[in-house]
Amino acid sequence: MTARPANTHQARLLKLLRDGGPNSRAQLGDQVDLSRSKLAVEVDRLLETGLVVADGLAASRGGRRSHNIRLNPGLRFLGVDIGATSVDVAVTNAELEILGHLNQPMDVREGPVAVFEQVLSMAAKLKATGLAEGFDGAGIGVPGPVRFPEGVPVAPPIMPGWDG
Repeated sequence: MTARPANTHQARLLKLLRDGGPNSRAQLGDQVDLSRSKLAVEVDRLLETGLVVADGLAASRGGRRSHNIRLNPGLRFLGVDIGATSVDVAVTNAELEILGHLNQPMDVREGPVAVFEQVLSMAAKLKATGLAEGFDGAGIGVPGPVRFPEGVPVAPPIMPGWDG
């Protein structure tokens, strides 16, 4: 799946579901500044993309019962932590529960090509275990300053060859 939230409303709803777990439409409505109709449209669009799934009926708050919505449990993310002397690669589900993890010694001073070849090899090993058919997203941490808008290292002191 390569679906992404189409707008900031959808991104906010996904974050609420990630951080708070399954919620009813009514509970989500209490946490966001959207009209009921706009909330319904955005939740329906997230359901269509497969990023979220229906998760049974919610407890009644009076009136018609709402359906619970949760992040799709089939989503898989790749987490990469590049340290000064090692690389950690993990597969998580949508709730960021670690499903598989590998750690390998690696000197970050070997440069980005060597490090990312190792990362790709480790990701392929995790994928081969059956934890994921593919990855719906990835996050990478590095041991140096990063220019946030571009997501690139900026003059990292212990990372020769990584600037930009």
